Amino acid sequence: MERGANDFLWRPVSQARVAVLLSRLAERRERASRTEELRVRLVRAEIDATLAGRSSPWQSAFAEIERAAASDDPILLAGEVGTEQEEAARALHGLSSRGAGAFVQASDVDRPVVPPPPGRGTLFVPSLERRSMAHQEALFDLVDRLAGFRAVLAINESPVEALSAGKLSRGLFEVLQDHIVHLPPLRERGDDVDLLARRFLAERDPSLAFDPEALDALRAHDWPGNIRELSEVVRRAAELSDGVVVGPTLVLSLLAGPRARRRTRRKKPPVVKIAVGASLADVERRLIQKTLEFARGSKPKTAELLKLSLKTIYNKIKEYGLEL
Repeated sequence: MERGANDFLWRPVSQARVAVLLSRLAERRERASRTEELRVRLVRAEIDATLAGRSSPWQSAFAEIERAAASDDPILLAGEVGTEQEEAARALHGLSSRGAGAFVQASDVDRPVVPPPPGRGTLFVPSLERRSMAHQEALFDLVDRLAGFRAVLAINESPVEALSAGKLSRGLFEVLQDHIVHLPPLRERGDDVDLLARRFLAERDPSLAFDPEALDALRAHDWPGNIRELSEVVRRAAELSDGVVVGPTLVLSLLAGPRARRRTRRKKPPVVKIAVGASLADVERRLIQKTLEFARGSKPKTAELLKLSLKTIYNKIKEYGLEL
């Protein structure tokens, strides 16, 4: 009774009445199924509009989002600033069985996270690395008693590095380390830069188009601010363009501005030294481990760097016990 009742029976029980109630129940379930199917279709259409991307790194990341949506585990979204963590969290929420429920966001990093109201839904906690240890410990306790809600947390740096730097609670790390979704930076997404730039420009002014050399300039940029920075550059290009074509001169001037000059240096891949006599298994284990560390725990990126399938990487990580 506490879970709710669809109908009731009275004594003496009539078989005809039972048949009617079962028929009604089947109809309700069919309607609920069709409603949920339509809801998920709408969610996917919204995702196509807000999280566009065809590159291999992005497709791998989205596959991780879909896998995470099917589970009830708390999830950690790890990615640089500007990698659309909130949009990814909303997509994860919408694709999950909780998608018809509330999406509650804890935005103020100076205040403890307040438990959401009763019901089913998703609690999104961004900027985890900016929250105090006391807040993170309270959040660690909260994750276990969210009832119908599932926690989706986000961090703007490598979880392993944040843990080492004292920015991430060990308790939270241990809970989340097997449920991390890595969002790739824009500089690793290749032609997605073109796709996104064109989409942002069309949203600003459908009459404008990019010169091919302007797109080359956008693709060559490091994008330290990721998609957020790209959106801002396109916005300014649309405002400053004096024709129907956005040329390379305008784009390069925008990319050379004060914000664009603050670029992050690309980390050089580590060197793996192998001693004569080492077994092939040991060599493989060390190579995968170092590559995984260089890729900040991203299994899709590790697979890409080693030219292996994602399934092979998952199997090797499990075989050698290399989870970060």
